[in-house]
Amino acid sequence: MPEYAFHWVDLASTGMITQAALRRDLKIKGADGKVRSFGTEVQGHLGLPLFFDHRQGTLMPGPVPRADYGNLLNPPREYQVPAIEALIQTRWGVVEMTPGLGKTFCALAAARELGEPALVVVPGQILLQQWRQAIQTHLSLREEDIGHVQGNPSKWTWQDKPITVAMLQSLSTHLGNEPPGFREHFGVTVFDEVHHMQGEWFSNGLYYAPRRRWGLSGTPFAGSRLDQAILWHFGQVVYSDTHHQVPVRVEFHLQDPPSWWDETRTFDQPSQVGLNKSTERSQRTRQLAAEWSSDAGSLLVLYPVVNYLSGLRGAFLRDTGISKDKVGLLTGRTPRNVREPESKKPYLFATQHFAIASEGFDKPEVDSVVVGGLCLGPRQFFQILGRAGRGYPGKESARVAFIVEAIDVVEMLAQRRAEEAREKGIEVVWVDHRS
Repeated sequence: MPEYAFHWVDLASTGMITQAALRRDLKIKGADGKVRSFGTEVQGHLGLPLFFDHRQGTLMPGPVPRADYGNLLNPPREYQVPAIEALIQTRWGVVEMTPGLGKTFCALAAARELGEPALVVVPGQILLQQWRQAIQTHLSLREEDIGHVQGNPSKWTWQDKPITVAMLQSLSTHLGNEPPGFREHFGVTVFDEVHHMQGEWFSNGLYYAPRRRWGLSGTPFAGSRLDQAILWHFGQVVYSDTHHQVPVRVEFHLQDPPSWWDETRTFDQPSQVGLNKSTERSQRTRQLAAEWSSDAGSLLVLYPVVNYLSGLRGAFLRDTGISKDKVGLLTGRTPRNVREPESKKPYLFATQHFAIASEGFDKPEVDSVVVGGLCLGPRQFFQILGRAGRGYPGKESARVAFIVEAIDVVEMLAQRRAEEAREKGIEVVWVDHRS
C-alpha cells in the first residue's frame, strides 16, 4: 500500500462583519507530489473501508464490526426514502434537509440498514439529549443500549453498543487520548449540524470518522468561502430537500432608524449592538408580539439582548392580558432543569442566539415568530424560518417577522435574505412603518 503524507491547506475568509478567520483542511500528498482530496482519488486508489491513522500518517483498511439496531418502529415517509438511500449509497456526503423533515430519522434508518456501529457527533447538550430520545423513539433500543461520550474518556461508554452519541467538544478536547479501539469501532460517523465543522478546533472531530462520514444540516452553507471546507471534509451534498412542511410567510417590517443614527455612522459591531438595544426596535418587537398573539397557535419571540427579555415579556403580559403561566422565558442564564418546562408554554420569549434560535429547539407547534434582532447571515435566517415551518396537527401555515431599519446596510442584508427566500419559493412581504 503506498504511503501518503499530511498536507495542511489553509483557507482564509473575510466577511463584511466578521474578522478574517483561518480554517484548515487535511489533504493528501502522494508519492508523485500531487495533492489530492481524501474521499476522491485517494479512496478510489486505495479501496475501502479506510481510515486515517494520524499517529502513523498512513491510510489503512480496517475491519468493521456488526451492530444490531433492533427494529425500526416507524416506516419512513415518502420524502425521506431518497435521503435514506442516498446515505446508504455514499461513504462521504452531506444531507441537507429543512428542520422538521427528519434528518435524524433518516440517519438512523440508514445506519440500521448498514448494520455497522455508529458514532453520532453533536455540538451541544440539548442535541445530545434529543438524539438519545430520538433513538429510543425510532428504534427498539433501550437507554442502556446507547453509548455516551462526554467529559473524561475513562467515563465513555461505547463497547458493544450499536450506536453512541458524543459531544463534539469532548472528542476535540481529548483528541489522541481516546480509549484503545474506540475510533476503529465505528463503521459510520454522523456529524449533526455539520456546518460547525468549518472551525479548526471542531474539525478535530473528523479524526473519529475512519470510514463512512455523513454530515447533517438544515443549513450547511452560509454563502461564504468557508462553505468549501464542508465540501472538502464531507464530499458533495448527496441529498437536498429544503421545503417546509407548512407554507411560511416572511415579513420584513421596515421602520425609521433610531434618533441617534446618522448616515455617516459606520456599520460596525457597536452599531449593531446599538440597534438591537434601541427603544424603537424593542417597541416594534413588543407591538408585533401583542398583535400576533391574538391568532397565533404558538408564538416565539426572539431578542438578542438578554436584559431586555424579561421587560418584553412583562410588557407582553400587560398588553395582552394573557396569563403569566402561559408565557415562557428562556435565556442563556435559564437553569437547565427549567428550560424544557418553559419551552412548552404556548408563548415563549427567548434569546436570539444560535442554540435557541436554531439548533436543538424542538417546538413544532410554533406558527408565529417575531425576531427583534439583526439577522445578518443566511444560515441563521433559514434556521429561524425552520422554527416555524415544521408540521403539527392543525397547523396550516406559519409566519416570521424581522424588523429592519431604513439604513443602507441593514436594508441590503434584508433584501439579500428576501431574495434567497423567494428563490426557495417562500412568500415574502414588506411592511412599511416609516413616517
